[in-house]
Amino acid sequence: MELPAQSLSAGVGRWLAAIPLTVIVLAAATMFLSRLLPTPLAGLVALPPALVVGLLTAWEARNGGRLSPSPLKPSRNWLYRHAWLRIPALAAMCFVSTFVAVQCGALSVVTAISGAPSSQTLTLVGTTAGGSYSCRGFDVAEAPMVLDRALCAPTDMLGLATPGRKLTVYGKASPFGLNVERFEIKAGS
Repeated sequence: MELPAQSLSAGVGRWLAAIPLTVIVLAAATMFLSRLLPTPLAGLVALPPALVVGLLTAWEARNGGRLSPSPLKPSRNWLYRHAWLRIPALAAMCFVSTFVAVQCGALSVVTAISGAPSSQTLTLVGTTAGGSYSCRGFDVAEAPMVLDRALCAPTDMLGLATPGRKLTVYGKASPFGLNVERFEIKAGS
């Protein structure tokens, strides 16, 4: 028995419309669970899937797409009523979420499975303030923007984080980064 083309395309369309929400949930989870200190290669690997999901989201957010309000039942939400705002906002949000999910999540799992024990010495710049959803941690010159929990530290260790000192991180490493398992601040450096 052959399926009608319309029901097949409706099923595929529902699946495509579910991708942005799935990616956002995965990105949020990886930011809280991952301890990967990424390399530039990780960013290059994460870029193509992020572009695909961002462009797919922009396509589905256009008027008549699966992420746009129905013409029969207009949305009360100001953002969804205006395509000129809805399309770039949703596309950017899904692009960033996919980038984080791949860079910090998928590549962290790859590193945990295939990585070899290693260490890396970093130069401390200071500490990060943390917040209600993030931890206090080290700020290093070699990785100016770490989105996950790779460099979170206890308060007593943060007191030793003076600019210019060397921080050595240990863990499994791959070409995509290093999963930080422990760290130490070099005395007298």
